[in-house]
Amino acid sequence: MLVLISRAHANDALKHELIEMVHIDQAIRAEITEIGWHQAPKPLVEKLQGIDIQHCLRLKEIVVGHGWPSISLVGKEGVDAAFVLLQHCPDTEFKIQILPELKRSFPKGKGVTGQQFALFTDRLLLAQAKLAAGNLIFEPIAHEEKLNTRRAEVGLPSMQEYRRLLMEVYKIDEVKLPDLER
Repeated sequence: MLVLISRAHANDALKHELIEMVHIDQAIRAEITEIGWHQAPKPLVEKLQGIDIQHCLRLKEIVVGHGWPSISLVGKEGVDAAFVLLQHCPDTEFKIQILPELKRSFPKGKGVTGQQFALFTDRLLLAQAKLAAGNLIFEPIAHEEKLNTRRAEVGLPSMQEYRRLLMEVYKIDEVKLPDLER
């Protein structure tokens, strides 16, 4: 029983560490947003870059010690915090390496959501200057004929349903999306 209490305390500490890292991450981004990203002073941008590097290094340590943070390890809030930190991590190779682990975590409901996985995959592909696999910014779509299948695999609605939802939410008559009715 003592081992379980000790492990639970460690998990709680890790969860709180991830959440605190995100608070720091978001605070500096809010400060830069307030100033304007194009007007931010160089020292502030360098501070942001340093924080991203520091958080990325710590996230790598966590992954080495525990694997990708799961809900059972750090709770949903901890997983979401780790996801934010991963998005801001400047190490593209690390992001590529972690992608398969993220993909395994979402179908079981133990890690990131399918939507987070899709967003991360798109951002990673864009960062690698490749076409996004079902991106949300409606650029050319790689393997368009398989788009709805890929969206379903990560728990997203079909593009047709997404189009209908956009029209309903934003009270517009038409949303220009690729023709997927073929």
